[in-house]
Amino acid sequence: MAWLVVLDPIDGLAPKTDTSLALIDEARRQGIDVDTATIGDLFFERHAAVLATDNTNIKKEKRLGDYKLILMRKEPPYDLAFHYATHLLSLSGTLIANSATSLRNFNEKLIALPFKKYMPPTLVSSSAEIMYCLSPPQTNAGKPNSPPNSKIFESIASAISINFNDSSKEILSIRAKLNKIMATHTGQSIEKIEVDTDRDNFMSGNDSVEYGLIDKVLDSRKEVVSE
Repeated sequence: MAWLVVLDPIDGLAPKTDTSLALIDEARRQGIDVDTATIGDLFFERHAAVLATDNTNIKKEKRLGDYKLILMRKEPPYDLAFHYATHLLSLSGTLIANSATSLRNFNEKLIALPFKKYMPPTLVSSSAEIMYCLSPPQTNAGKPNSPPNSKIFESIASAISINFNDSSKEILSIRAKLNKIMATHTGQSIEKIEVDTDRDNFMSGNDSVEYGLIDKVLDSRKEVVSE
């Protein structure tokens, strides 16, 4: 039995926190042959195939259909490369987790929209004009208000010039601010928050209470009504 794990370049992953690496290590410990690949290693020539890397770091061309299971563990963004990769995976005829079809049809950012009655007021748009006109209540001066932790980005739509150095600094600044907020409200140290948020970190309800992310676990709807 052989598995293929499609993921980001392994040398950029954090061994202590990345669940994909943990899955690969455990599967190999149990005697399962696990190959790895990036979405750039997928291709089609007479059949859907991959230039896969085995546990000895040797690359070989293999049919996707020869694998018993394919794990799609590539992180967002969902761009065209990601989109085309899901189409190639769909041609494999192999069980894929997460389903390539579901990744295309149920975008992680938009999947909540059918459940609007459970959502706060929400606006989704790629148009700056729509975002401005339909933004939160405005002041007497006719300008939108802003929550305390929001970030305002100004650009000229007709000639946007992105300074990637400035953008990366802004991302790091936002991350540091979010980590500080989490540390304040959970009681965890900044250092622990930085490690725990470096990659996706899944917790049970009880673990979240102990960590300080939530107040308590609700066991029934009656508890929600009573509060």
